[in-house]
Amino acid sequence: AMEKAQEVSPPVIIEGFIDRPDDVDYYRFHAFKDEPLVFEIETPVKGPPLFNPRMGIRDMDGNEFLTNIYKRLVRNFTFYAKDIQPRTLYTFKLEGEYLIEMRDITSRNGDPNFQYRLLVRRQIPHVGTVWIPGDRVNLQQGGSHKLTVNMKQEEGYTGEIAISVEN
Repeated sequence: AMEKAQEVSPPVIIEGFIDRPDDVDYYRFHAFKDEPLVFEIETPVKGPPLFNPRMGIRDMDGNEFLTNIYKRLVRNFTFYAKDIQPRTLYTFKLEGEYLIEMRDITSRNGDPNFQYRLLVRRQIPHVGTVWIPGDRVNLQQGGSHKLTVNMKQEEGYTGEIAISVEN
């Protein structure tokens, strides 16, 4: 796999497709020690449930240590449900060459419309989604109302967040 892997260098957008059963695409990249990377997958034409792209990251010894498959316990902790994550974050412990393996989650599926777009980039700490439960607040002049503001701190963001309320 390593020999036929296409060399890429983050930040990079990789476009490919899984056009037949058992098709696997390989990409080789270099990561630095303590480098925080993000792997984001899009399926522009056909996506789940037809096409479930599976990304695996392997070290030079061929050991897979990261995938975009998230296992979670369900039903009173009796079994795992597996979800495909569109975004996977990882901080590389060791500098070196690594292999990205892209395929369908099953080896039975393949179709020219099973296109994927994989963005590999450094993590950028930022404020993500901000939402307030309920869509409006009616206040009388001089009145007050308690608001709950929920927000995601993405990719290691730990800074302060300022909120401004107008009108």
